Amino acid sequence: MTLSLCCACCGNRDAADFISVRDGQFVRGDKPYGYYIGTNMWYGPVLASATDAADPDRLAEELDSLKALGITNLRVLLGADGEAGVQSKVEPTLQTAPGVYDENMFVGVDRFLCELGKRGMTAILYLNNAWEWSGGYGQYLEWAGAGSPLNTNTATWDEYRAATSRFITNEKAREMFRNHVRNVVTRVNTVTGKPYSEDPAIFSWQICNEPRCFTDDEEVQKEFASWLKEIAGYIKSLDSNHMVSTGNEGSFGCEMNMDLYRDIHSCPDIDYLTIHIWPYNWGWAKADNLEGTLPEALSRTDRYIDSHIILAEELGKPLVIEEFGFPRDGFRFEKGSPVTCRDKYYSHIFGRLEDSARRGGVLAGLNFWTWGGTASQNPENVYWKKGDDYCGDPAQEQQGLNSIYLDDSSTIGLIRESNARLAATVPDLSGKEASEGLISMLAGAVAEGKTLYGHQDDLFYGHNWKLEGIPADGFTRSDVKESCGSFPAVLGMDLGGIEIGDECNLDGIPFEMMRAAAEEHYARGGVLTFSWHARNPLTGGDAWDITSDKAVEYILKGEGQDKFLGWLERTADFLESVKGPDGKPAAVIFRPWHEHTGSWFWWGRDLCSIRQYQDLWNLTYEYMVCRRGLANLVWAYSPGGGNSEEIYMERYPGDGTVDILGLDLYEYVREGESLDSANARFSAQMRDAFSYISRQAESRSKLAALTEAGLESLGHPAWWTEALLPVLKEYPVAYALTWRNAWDKPMHFYAPYEGFENAGDFRNFVDEGSIVMLDGLKKKGNN
Repeated sequence: MTLSLCCACCGNRDAADFISVRDGQFVRGDKPYGYYIGTNMWYGPVLASATDAADPDRLAEELDSLKALGITNLRVLLGADGEAGVQSKVEPTLQTAPGVYDENMFVGVDRFLCELGKRGMTAILYLNNAWEWSGGYGQYLEWAGAGSPLNTNTATWDEYRAATSRFITNEKAREMFRNHVRNVVTRVNTVTGKPYSEDPAIFSWQICNEPRCFTDDEEVQKEFASWLKEIAGYIKSLDSNHMVSTGNEGSFGCEMNMDLYRDIHSCPDIDYLTIHIWPYNWGWAKADNLEGTLPEALSRTDRYIDSHIILAEELGKPLVIEEFGFPRDGFRFEKGSPVTCRDKYYSHIFGRLEDSARRGGVLAGLNFWTWGGTASQNPENVYWKKGDDYCGDPAQEQQGLNSIYLDDSSTIGLIRESNARLAATVPDLSGKEASEGLISMLAGAVAEGKTLYGHQDDLFYGHNWKLEGIPADGFTRSDVKESCGSFPAVLGMDLGGIEIGDECNLDGIPFEMMRAAAEEHYARGGVLTFSWHARNPLTGGDAWDITSDKAVEYILKGEGQDKFLGWLERTADFLESVKGPDGKPAAVIFRPWHEHTGSWFWWGRDLCSIRQYQDLWNLTYEYMVCRRGLANLVWAYSPGGGNSEEIYMERYPGDGTVDILGLDLYEYVREGESLDSANARFSAQMRDAFSYISRQAESRSKLAALTEAGLESLGHPAWWTEALLPVLKEYPVAYALTWRNAWDKPMHFYAPYEGFENAGDFRNFVDEGSIVMLDGLKKKGNN
């Protein structure tokens, strides 16, 4: 079709069509916007312009082709800055001098928005650029009298960084850009007669394409964050209808400083998070071996996505991968050359989005780079020159490097099919509902001054007894029940051994039996928690094998990562297999890498650095939640006791990956010490720990729990009511779990059993009124 000059009526979409964020998801009015695959088409307004570069027929054909593929979200350059005729800069330009505009180009933006509106499409409009191909930082610096812009193809990287970083601290250059923002955002569309601020065809204003501070200087980084947040607020003051985004690449765009990225995107005026992923540019894929380096590129892509998903979940905002690309096979550029590796890369990225859509995740959209459509390449020019078709790649890059043409039939098919699946996806939120329900129940108990009682391995064995198979009449034996008349509210279990494919865990419990017992306890209304004494991945020893301090490093940096991902896969398979009575995932408290403040496990304090421990935790979370979608997991962080608040928190992996702040604390009787003295010391340690754990939990909107505790053999006749209960009543502790009663070690027990001489004190503990057993949960109608 031919692009017609829009009439004013084409912009009359209802205000309810504006897109916003609600509960971490994009919505249009009151309805979900949907998960989407979009594209980058920076040159769209140029085709709609009144300049000699205009091509209205091509624009109409491109937009109609995109709509047919299900692509309705386009990321677009509002306009280039500075004079035309500059090497590696696209043209024609919009802002020819500070605050001076080529109206023939501005009309192109007007018409472009109008054409999108007619088709129900939207645009992300970026207003600046950290790179020279549209003017951007360098052009503003030149206008401010700070010298001519550098070209990334002729300057060294250090030269470009040093010169371009000055934009962040140049008040004159920044003020010129601020004025440009005002001029654009307050413009009235000459075609529709409506202000841009009232046009639902705008998905989001975007401050800049790949804004960077280009320096490790902490003060400049702070200024960079301050600038982005100030501009976001300024845009909101001019236009309250539209979202604002940064256009940042993620940690790569923040000099690998994730705290800087977090600080920027925690700003309430920035509505969602953006990342870009460039495997070739970032050295993950090699031009001379694209196929051979593809697996590494995919692995690093997953890690990059996952680390930003964690932050998006923490901030409660959507995440969009708004640029990604992969070269053509053999690093060729010409139209029609094979795209086998690219298709594999695209399929992987599309799969990540589809997984997110199925579970209602925060990864909300993709914009691949870039749309070439029907463009013809000039065989005489590797780089773009005036008069050439716009192929999508910017002027300083080889034309066709990342372009998707309509002739790329295999890639076009992938896009069409994935968008169709996304359109048909109804998110399964059952796992998230289950975990949120568990957290809500525990929080409700705390609000009532209650603590749930739990016991490790309660249904599998006890003092002098052990099940030999899954009982036909259900799991009815329990030392705790036989002592007080009720099962514990919380059933603790351990997954050690699952990672290497063992049939039984480290304490001899068959995993089939564990699953059956867990499901029965859950169906009764109980709570499930799993610890994981994983074997040493480096030495092959057990969790207590600390003969090497390289095990965590082996997982994170060495050849052990593939092995460890296999371990995570087996563990996730089991956790996913535990179902509730409705067949949906059961909510479980997952407690990996516990007691890390000590050094008796291979992940302990003296066996890995702070950063390594956090990376181990986050790798586990990323795989379980971000890749496998196990939203039914409630994550418990449980250092050992007897430490300061500083030590307790020094390895904390972040609010986005933790739900419960736990404590593992045992009472040990020192040589020559009385039981009364040991009790007092235990209570004092627990009281000291929960004084800061409860404070940290409240400030972070988390729960506090005594995730492991006990006195072996329970020699004190009043341990429950004198050592444990007073502290539980003093602090908001969601649950308290005591360790197991071994069937084969007569003195290794942490809960009473039938006939135990001190069982009466346990009954007094249970009957006191603040302790909740399974019967108490049933009365509340849990699950």
